[in-house]
Amino acid sequence: MGKYSGSIHALENLPYGTGTMKYESGRVYSGAWVMGQWHGKGTLMNPNGDKYEGEFLLDARHGKGAYRWDNGDLYVGDFFEDKRHGSGKFSFHNGNMYEGEFHDG
Repeated sequence: MGKYSGSIHALENLPYGTGTMKYESGRVYSGAWVMGQWHGKGTLMNPNGDKYEGEFLLDARHGKGAYRWDNGDLYVGDFFEDKRHGSGKFSFHNGNMYEGEFHDG
C-alpha cells in the first residue's frame, strides 16, 4: 500500500479529510480523501514525473484539472472517469496546441 499522513475517519480507520499517501509504486497523492478514496481537490505525482492537479471523484480524475507530462506537454480542461473528456486545451512541448472538445481521452 504505502505510507499515509493526515486525517483518519475515526470509525473506519481510513483516510478522510486532508492527507498525503506515498505509495510503494512511487506515486504520491496529496489532497482530499473520503473513506480512503481520492475525492475532491488534490495532486497526483507519478514516479515518471507526470503530475495531475485538480478534482478527483472516487479515485479517478474527474472534473476540472491540469495534467503535465514529464516531456512538457500540458492538458488543461475537463476530465471524466479518469480520461480527458469535454472542453480542454492541449499544449505540446514543441509549441503546437489544440483547443476544443476531447472524447474518452
